[in-house]
Amino acid sequence: MEKAGGIVTWWGRNKNHAVRTYSDLCQREFASKGECEHGEVLYLLQEAKIIKDLKYQIPFQLCLKPNIKITIDFSYKMNGETRYDEVKGKMEREFRVKLAWLLKEHPDINIDLIKPMYIRSNTKNNVVNKPKRVKKVLVTQILEHMR
Repeated sequence: MEKAGGIVTWWGRNKNHAVRTYSDLCQREFASKGECEHGEVLYLLQEAKIIKDLKYQIPFQLCLKPNIKITIDFSYKMNGETRYDEVKGKMEREFRVKLAWLLKEHPDINIDLIKPMYIRSNTKNNVVNKPKRVKKVLVTQILEHMR
């Protein structure tokens, strides 16, 4: 068992088995593969000038004493409207409570919850998660739009 960032991990992973992933495209590290893939798609959308002002890890203060915060993964502007995206593989109770609290405090913001797309494929010994090819298709469409 190791400690990483205050969360006890087993074999270098967090409790939900998310693997920290570095993106060469975005030149930054993400908390999970799903977050990394969504971040790369948003980065390409920004490069194609479809979205503007892409930001990562936006903190919101919910309470000063005790100090309670929620951090949303992505923020960007699309058609003049600020949008927020949160990539979640598993919705934990703590996150649901904080999200409800945030939406009560800021009813004007809209947060899109993104679930990473995975398919299951059987191998001889176990079941392996493999990402769908959704990202490749979307990236191809973005590159065509840029031409």
